Amino acid sequence: MHLAEYYEGIDKNKALKYADKSRILAQRREHMQGLMESLRLQARLDKANSYAHLERYIHLKDSLEKEERAARNQFARIRYETDEFIEQNKYLNAQRKWIILGAGFLLIIVILGFVVRHQKIKNKQLKLEKQQQQSNEEIYNLLIDQQNKLEEGRQKEKKRIAAELHDGILGKIFGIRLILSSLNSKVDTESVETRSNYIAELKKLGKRFAVFLMIWMPIYSILDLDL
Repeated sequence: MHLAEYYEGIDKNKALKYADKSRILAQRREHMQGLMESLRLQARLDKANSYAHLERYIHLKDSLEKEERAARNQFARIRYETDEFIEQNKYLNAQRKWIILGAGFLLIIVILGFVVRHQKIKNKQLKLEKQQQQSNEEIYNLLIDQQNKLEEGRQKEKKRIAAELHDGILGKIFGIRLILSSLNSKVDTESVETRSNYIAELKKLGKRFAVFLMIWMPIYSILDLDL
């Protein structure tokens, strides 16, 4: 193209030759801008075919403009789709974020519910154990009281039997023994008769004591008393 412009005022044939080579080279290389410049240069140099060169130039320019508009439209559509994809991606990210937060919150609620339920069960178990311990203490205290009362009854029964023996049979035997001791040295009729009466009384006391033993010995065994 530069050679064609150089020979434009010197040698028209060489200028046309280089302009045509420039067009062929640009067309072979698919260099559209160079092809358009070559066609415009040929239209200026080749007056006879200027209209045909200009027509090809205009047609090529329109084609390039259409392709450029299509490319711009495609780029705009791609940019719109990209923006839409970005917005959708942002929405999905936000939605996923809320889902994760919701799942985490739900998981926390489930864990808290499990902890509260476990604590309630543990408190209920501790309460039952405390009640059981109180019941055992009450039973133990009742057993102790019963044992104390039984021991107290034993002691009272022991004292009563000892008092009955001492104040009843043994007391009478001891009194008769003293009286007989005082009558052993006397031989008069009244003393002999009195001694016989006290001996008979001793026999009655002996029988009474034997009956007492028969009745109370099993009771002594049950009450674990010493005679």
